[in-house]
Amino acid sequence: MFELNATIVLFVLSFLLFIKLLDSLYLQPVGTVIEERKNRIDTDNSAAQELARQSAREVEKYEEKLVAIREEAQKVINEAVTAAQSKRSDLLASVADSGRKKLDKAKLDLEAEHKSLVKSLVEEEMALVGDIVAKLVDRTASVSLDATAVERRLEEAR
Repeated sequence: MFELNATIVLFVLSFLLFIKLLDSLYLQPVGTVIEERKNRIDTDNSAAQELARQSAREVEKYEEKLVAIREEAQKVINEAVTAAQSKRSDLLASVADSGRKKLDKAKLDLEAEHKSLVKSLVEEEMALVGDIVAKLVDRTASVSLDATAVERRLEEAR
């Protein structure tokens, strides 16, 4: 069976000493390094979270500025559109007024020319009627026609 002698005691003591040396030479330094890394990771993680919060705040500020800039740009665009529409309306009114004036002047000119032509036609018609009557009667006859009546009839024929 199992005999207890000095060899076993010596073996157990040497094994315990080996484990103690292994712990002090390898495991404790590795544990220390692992603990330092864990601490550094925690510190870096905290710093990263703080930087993420700061960047989120900066993004919010940027977006607020962007909204303000877009509102200002829209305001400028609206003012420019309003000014352009006002100028366009003024120009259209000016062109329409100018066109109306030209049309009225042309109507007056046409009316004056029409009156002048009607007067010349009245004289020619009166001479023509005199010629027709003279040929029908076969002699020189004097026909008295009212120039205003002839003019009125020409206007009605218009």
